[in-house]
Amino acid sequence: RQRRALWELPDTCILFRRYLEAGRMVNIFDWYESFSLALENQRRRVRKDAESEVDDENEEKWRLHVQARFIRALHELDFLGFVKHTGRKADHIVRTVYESAE
Repeated sequence: RQRRALWELPDTCILFRRYLEAGRMVNIFDWYESFSLALENQRRRVRKDAESEVDDENEEKWRLHVQARFIRALHELDFLGFVKHTGRKADHIVRTVYESAE
């Protein structure tokens, strides 16, 4: 079975795949940046250059949209018990799962 490209996956799956590639502690900012790049790739492939001009207002809306999607996916993983918050580093989470049956 062929593994789907990252940009083809739902948001929580994108975040989970990156989660599995991280170390014991995950830097949330780095995790967000990786998620953001996957969504940008998804956006480009879906648009296929249909919109050649990019204005700042649309880019700001897109950035806020990506942040909201990241927070939602993060909350879903948190709800499922995949992340543990650390008291030492506010910008990190601790992984609770280290293997996946892919």
